Amino acid sequence: MVNSENAAGVGLSVLILLSVPTIFQTFLPPAAEITKEKPGSTYSSRLRKSEVYATVISVGLGFAGSMITNTPWPFMGAAAIAAAIIVHYEGCLRYDMGEVC
Repeated sequence: MVNSENAAGVGLSVLILLSVPTIFQTFLPPAAEITKEKPGSTYSSRLRKSEVYATVISVGLGFAGSMITNTPWPFMGAAAIAAAIIVHYEGCLRYDMGEVC
């Protein structure tokens, strides 16, 4: 049986996990607009800085949620979702798949 403390922890975990893509959307451009870097451009370095900023905020939020719920799931979930988004963006940047992404 689910008690109210567990339900609150699950609710907080879901809220944190659903906010990670929104955090990345705030810092990064749409994946369809990513193109391969031109010589002399700082596009990829700015994109990677934005990835770092979004990852720090997302994982920090997951860590805070883990401290509140006393479970590792918000932290691990936020880190996994952040890693999946970074892999997607890096693939788009590396292979110049702007229209495909």
